[in-house]
Amino acid sequence: MNLLDPFVDLYTAVTPDPIEEGAENFFDNLRYPVRLAGNLLQGKFDGAWVETGRFAINSTLGIVGVMTPADNFESFQPVSSEDVGQALGTWGFDEGAFIVLPLLGPSNVRDICGLIGDRAANPLKEPFSLIDDWDWEWQLSLSGGDFISKSPTIMKQYKSFNGGAIDPYSSMKNGYIQFRRAAIAD
Repeated sequence: MNLLDPFVDLYTAVTPDPIEEGAENFFDNLRYPVRLAGNLLQGKFDGAWVETGRFAINSTLGIVGVMTPADNFESFQPVSSEDVGQALGTWGFDEGAFIVLPLLGPSNVRDICGLIGDRAANPLKEPFSLIDDWDWEWQLSLSGGDFISKSPTIMKQYKSFNGGAIDPYSSMKNGYIQFRRAAIAD
């Protein structure tokens, strides 16, 4: 994370806030299939409906998701983000060992399996990409843009975990475990 910090500082200093927000909104909109799958796998049909409505409104009125006009509709207010890892948790799968993945951060065995399911639900990621295999430039551009747009949030969370912690690893582990258990209980 120390390698990422100067990059994030440069990105946030150079990029105007509306562009940062628009990029984050755009990539969040692209993650709709993952959130939809997470809702459906948990039987949260109201959440699936809200996610679908938000995707339709933000993709059209919000110019491919750069803006979020769905926030202006009372029936399409954001719902908690769902993923396949949470679905596995609600189905009773044990979280397994805690793992810290380079560039991806804290996780556990169940959520890594969920990450594989998330990739399968995402039409822009391998192995089920709608973009041809020979268009690696598009894959790299989308993945890189997504990572860059999320990096300020990732660094903020990382710094909050490690802020005054005597043992940063334990702090991160406990924070992540509590966060995921609360998301699954929701």
